[in-house]
Amino acid sequence: MRESSILQPGKLHTEKLAQRMKLPRELLLELAATSRRHGEFVDRAFAEVCQQTQASTWAEKSPRNVRRLAYIFRHFPKARFVHVIRDGRDAVCSLRAHHRGRRIDGEEVQIAPLRPLEQCARRWVDDVGAGLAWSHHPNYREIRYEDLVSDLEGSLRRLLESLGERFSPEMLDYHRKQSAVSTEPNFSRPIFGTSVGRWRRDLSAEELAQVGQLCGPLLEQLGYVDPETADGMLAAQPGSAG
Repeated sequence: MRESSILQPGKLHTEKLAQRMKLPRELLLELAATSRRHGEFVDRAFAEVCQQTQASTWAEKSPRNVRRLAYIFRHFPKARFVHVIRDGRDAVCSLRAHHRGRRIDGEEVQIAPLRPLEQCARRWVDDVGAGLAWSHHPNYREIRYEDLVSDLEGSLRRLLESLGERFSPEMLDYHRKQSAVSTEPNFSRPIFGTSVGRWRRDLSAEELAQVGQLCGPLLEQLGYVDPETADGMLAAQPGSAG
């Protein structure tokens, strides 16, 4: 499923939600009108999705869910939260270019200005920190994006085992089928690793130094940089780009 943001507070945009959940808008309006609480509406809406897709478990992957964990665990005490952590330098590159480009004639063309680097760096620090605050919770699970890319099957097997779910080889062939859960372009191709280490291509020395100032402590805490040497990647000084 595309990111629905159904767990986020605020006005319920049923038209957009219906498109993303592949449910009739009239049904969502009825569920919203007859549900006593937002959590009940979410539960009933996903029950409809599970019935249509013959699934026994539902998942919602909107990144902002990391800020709603208190609400989620309070209203869905059996929910499991999977925290996917990525190298903040790569995450910053992705965040500032997200929806800023369009593929034209097979090439990615920038159609809007990149987001401010500081905004993206602070977003990564705040979001990852919000998730790590729940690392003590029994229903918290953590996985690294880089591990998924380098060993998809092994990573999935370990994650699903920790969740009490069964692994199926068909999970690795999602890109070969007409997706029943998402229309995103990336679902039509296998997982790729070209975005791992993209900061080496995308960030200038000045930009890397700025990211290091904001993200350095958390990058070190997570083991992405060596605190002794920083691999030379966070100590770059402005004006040192060749």
